[in-house]
Amino acid sequence: MRVVCIKYFLIIGSIIVLTSSNLFAQVINNNAAVISISSGTVINADSIINAATAIVQNNGTTNIINLNNAGTVQGNGVYNISNFFNNTGTFTCGTSTVNYNGTLAQIIAAVNYYNLTVSNARSSNNITYSSAATIGVAGSFSSNATFTSGSNIITGTSFDFNGSSAQSIPAFTFESVNFSGGNTKTLAGHLTLKNSLSIAANTTLALSNYNITLQSNVTGTARIANSASTAVVTYGTGRFISERYIPGRRKYRLLTSPVTTSASSTLSVGEESLSIWGNWQNSGNNSTPNIGTIITGGTANDGFDQNTSTPSVFLYQDTGHRYVSYSTLHGKNTKYTPLKAGVAYYFFVYGDRINSVSTNSPNYTTLKATGTILTGDQTYTINSTKPLTNIVGDYTFLGNPFASPIDWTTITRTNLANTYWGWDPNLNTTGGYVTVNSSGGVTLISPFSGSVGLNQYIQSGQGFFVRTSATSPQLIIKETDKVSNYNVNAFRGPNNIALMAMNIWYNDGLKDVLADGVVAAFDSSFNNKLGKEDANKFLTSAEGVAIKNDVNILSIDGRKTLQENDSIVLNTYRLTKPNYTWQIFSQNLESLGLQPFLEDKYLNTLQALSISDTNWINFNVTNDAGSASLNRFKIIFKNRDDLPGIVTNISAKKIDRKIQIDYSVVNEKNVTHYELQKSSNGIEFTLLSNIAPKGNAAIQNYQFIDEKPFTGKNYYRIKLVSSNNFNLLSKVAVVEMEEAKGAISIYPNPIIGKSFMVNFKELNAGIYDVQIINSLGAVIEKQSIKHNGSTNNYTITLNNIISTGTYIVRVINESTSLTQKVLINN
Repeated sequence: MRVVCIKYFLIIGSIIVLTSSNLFAQVINNNAAVISISSGTVINADSIINAATAIVQNNGTTNIINLNNAGTVQGNGVYNISNFFNNTGTFTCGTSTVNYNGTLAQIIAAVNYYNLTVSNARSSNNITYSSAATIGVAGSFSSNATFTSGSNIITGTSFDFNGSSAQSIPAFTFESVNFSGGNTKTLAGHLTLKNSLSIAANTTLALSNYNITLQSNVTGTARIANSASTAVVTYGTGRFISERYIPGRRKYRLLTSPVTTSASSTLSVGEESLSIWGNWQNSGNNSTPNIGTIITGGTANDGFDQNTSTPSVFLYQDTGHRYVSYSTLHGKNTKYTPLKAGVAYYFFVYGDRINSVSTNSPNYTTLKATGTILTGDQTYTINSTKPLTNIVGDYTFLGNPFASPIDWTTITRTNLANTYWGWDPNLNTTGGYVTVNSSGGVTLISPFSGSVGLNQYIQSGQGFFVRTSATSPQLIIKETDKVSNYNVNAFRGPNNIALMAMNIWYNDGLKDVLADGVVAAFDSSFNNKLGKEDANKFLTSAEGVAIKNDVNILSIDGRKTLQENDSIVLNTYRLTKPNYTWQIFSQNLESLGLQPFLEDKYLNTLQALSISDTNWINFNVTNDAGSASLNRFKIIFKNRDDLPGIVTNISAKKIDRKIQIDYSVVNEKNVTHYELQKSSNGIEFTLLSNIAPKGNAAIQNYQFIDEKPFTGKNYYRIKLVSSNNFNLLSKVAVVEMEEAKGAISIYPNPIIGKSFMVNFKELNAGIYDVQIINSLGAVIEKQSIKHNGSTNNYTITLNNIISTGTYIVRVINESTSLTQKVLINN
């Protein structure tokens, strides 16, 4: 390798051609010069490139300019980078211009530029960046390329326009962008934002006559991040365009607009573009897919779509504790009413506007609204524009006022419950309420399941309820409450809190649906009576479940540490389907030494619940009113040492065409026998076998072979019968047995003499008849075989003399009939 070391290089008015394979330069000092770098050259500039008016030309496809350590470019030269420009240290660009002008994909260094240009036309994937760093621009920026995320070859995830002087921001699509350094940053074109926008202290963002689109799609929604208190946004005719992607499902949602489309409370003729109709209804345009939605409930003059007379949007009436339709009947319209940031609606979304209101699988849609954003802390009181109710125990329906997620755990609350109630469209048929409670550094969410999408982070465009706990309530949502993270964990907190979640599921014929759920949490700091850690239950017109604590109906019940004989009373509502399933699971209960049981008063059973695994317990609802009783179920806790025994680790597995059931029992005192019960649907069980206990030992293991399993699912459970009538049911084990693909084969064939072999393949154990049938269909020979399920070959010796000819050998029992044609040659 050829190495040239240059300590100091002074050229004036000349062309410098660098052809070294590796050039180490401490100082390249040139004035009015052109530095041309030949193909294959690597420049490692550890110190300074001082160019007053120089142009650095990076020629060739394999050139790399590395500005390492504390590299500095001084002066106002132009640096044309046609290939790679890396930086591994602290780099200052002076007042020079760096121009990326390569025709191929380029590495864009994440450094502080003065002027940055991307001058050559290229496809949108030529300049990409991942999530590593920030590209700073102190002067001007121009580009005719689109920056996209997702490549490993580019450093830099966001742009920071950080000049201390005024800057002009061209039309561009940014992943994230920050405006800092003071002074005014003025838009010179429309911007599209994919992730976040923030404004630093003493900095003004002037939209002038251009818009900023906050993009939303299936992967995420752009947001306005926490901005400094001295940050300012000014408007000409430019506005923010907020988008909200909504999947193609016919569901209710709690929605608000992140922007205010007009400062007026009502609009005049000619201002329809500022209304609900002009935004969320896409001005009545029914031909553009995936934009806007249908809103029904009144006359066409009022802006309502005429697909159906049924209202699709509702407001919440605090005094009446009910939703009231947003309709012509109640003096409402969508054509002359603007959207207001933070005003929420209970909204049935039909999908986009090319759907019919009866379309079962509608298209996804994006609701767009054009307006101004709210900045700075937002305070709600009984006298605010959107007032809180002053009636203790009543609810106020609010919308997230910011174009950003906010963290419920940090929001300032006075005389309000520590709970908010949101809506998850994944619950039940059309959606359901989710309860989020934050108290003592712990956040609890009910129902809790992997399919629940709400957590402590209230999303942009999301509506929610708060509850007044004392007069003169106050809620302050601050800029500092804005967040970017999306928590996938429903339970958070440093206390490793003990809890139990109880959910009800059903199958709608296509999929399993989470109908509703509740959570009980246990901690020494909690109160068994109603406290800040508790959350009232919001019920809908569909199935529901609540915890009854005294006279209170709760979604989250915080209690003191569990004691023996404590119970959780479960109230169930509107159980209208024939089959349901309890999903019950817990965390951090192992150390308490207590065993939970699900008591079913209708069936008069106690079923042991695993505290280390998820329990799935089927139950049905019949014409008997008791099967849908409000208080049919309760969970009770018993001391394990006082129980006659606990069945643990029950499992079932296939062995050939049989099923082996294994279970263990801890502490077998006072056990008279075990009933092994079997079911084909997990609800109705019958006795399979009575099993005697082995004796009073610490742990006993049992095994049973089911010789005749069902085709399909086989459910097994153990009923422990004790001498003191404390009878317990185990967890249910299930295994699926595919349809038998049995076959027989006869050899030799032709049969010579009086004996032959019959081979059984994949036949269940049982008694089979082997028949010889003549051409007239008459059975002329019959013998029985006891098949044990594992032995496959059996010798058949004929009792009668059968003449030469063609016959049928049939193997048959109550569930199987297999035949094979044979030739008997005697």
